[in-house]
Amino acid sequence: APSGLPAPFARVSSATQPSGNVVTPETSACDIAPPPCSPRVKDVKADDILDDTQESVTPEVISEMKMREVLRNLDVFAKKIEDKKVQEEVLRRMDLLRVQTNKNELCEEIKRNLVKICEALNEENFIEANEFHRKLMVDYHTDCSSWGSSLRNIILAAQDPKEPQDDAIKNQS
Repeated sequence: APSGLPAPFARVSSATQPSGNVVTPETSACDIAPPPCSPRVKDVKADDILDDTQESVTPEVISEMKMREVLRNLDVFAKKIEDKKVQEEVLRRMDLLRVQTNKNELCEEIKRNLVKICEALNEENFIEANEFHRKLMVDYHTDCSSWGSSLRNIILAAQDPKEPQDDAIKNQS
């Protein structure tokens, strides 16, 4: 008897398939495990994993002093904004960043990106500053939404209008 579903999904009883009690084949964990793509764990030796030539990479922890320096540098760049209304808004948003920094609410990756943005601005590498800003806004939008847009204004203010911009920025204008 048709089940009311379209043809490919309709349950059709046939002489080969008994209706009612359908027995499914038993499966074990071995049957449903993904195929091996690497040596089994017991085949791998600890010496193979830990190589003496490799150094353990520990992420750098950004100090409170370094963050204060970054905030001061960003304020200096913010004061280069010619439009006073935009400048006031950027400085207000930078105060929100300062509050988050003082309350230690920023994760290390956000701090690292802010340091990289500031370093790129100091080196006048605006394409790199834009890349770090974009990464920050995409990866940490909820944490950066209150002050992240002000970084964009700071980057644009620091950038000489005659400088070439990266393609993503040209397309936004």
